[in-house]
Amino acid sequence: MKKLLCLLLIITLLIPLVPIPTNALQIKFSDIDDNYWGKSSIDYVSAKGYMVGYGEKFGILDNVTEGQYLAVLCRIFGYDGLHPLDSEAPARKLGLLKDGETVNLTANLNRAGIATYTIRAYEYLNPKATYPEELEAYKAFITDYGNYQQT
Repeated sequence: MKKLLCLLLIITLLIPLVPIPTNALQIKFSDIDDNYWGKSSIDYVSAKGYMVGYGEKFGILDNVTEGQYLAVLCRIFGYDGLHPLDSEAPARKLGLLKDGETVNLTANLNRAGIATYTIRAYEYLNPKATYPEELEAYKAFITDYGNYQQT
């Protein structure tokens, strides 16, 4: 659940930076009630084709796999209809995956992986991005900083 919430928040932050196609359709998911707090965000990302669920279900309680998250980011950058198992090549082209890194498209993605790919997506959109030196000071507050291992 935390991974899905993190994913929705990250996508919501990235979406304003990317041109949006206007040919999207609304999808009704059987596992999303009309009064669910995140329904409007889910409706938005599904209407744009960024997150498409599993047929009639969104999978609100499901973990997010590495392939699914890379596919979502690639779809945001124009790879419409990309299947998660086909996301490695576009992700490498966009710089979301670096040379020498391996990927397991069917493995669940942890929050460190989500953060890594999100930062790389941000840097793709903002190639001149710089980070203040003060960020180094925050590493001590992140208990699992540096624990993300590419497989």
